[in-house]
Amino acid sequence: MEVAKVSEFINEKCYHFANFLVDDDLQASQLALDVMQSFLAEAPESLSKIETDALRFEFFKRIYKLASVRRNHFKVDQHLDLSGRAAFFLTYVYQMPLLEVAKITASTEEQILAKVVSVRNSILSEQSKERGL
Repeated sequence: MEVAKVSEFINEKCYHFANFLVDDDLQASQLALDVMQSFLAEAPESLSKIETDALRFEFFKRIYKLASVRRNHFKVDQHLDLSGRAAFFLTYVYQMPLLEVAKITASTEEQILAKVVSVRNSILSEQSKERGL
């Protein structure tokens, strides 16, 4: 297992996704670490294959599921639902195909597209309010 690759993936990909979902550094770090620990407990040898899309997909899926379970404990902006936040981030930031995002969030591709547009509009609206436009 290449610890550097796993660490890089957790720090650069998983953490940022988790942080966008929960908008709290400590909780995002905990989500990413808990998911990594679950992989280590189940199949430590799988982490040596961190480059594979299937493993990366599983990391994002588990972070999303764990964030869904812990959602009520986070002080997250509730007007953006978790699946919408996940869809927006994975689609725009990581340019993940809609089908994969749909599988992660247990939604249809059409629902994902609608959520991405809705979250995008909400973010733009918030930015306009902040700028006084």
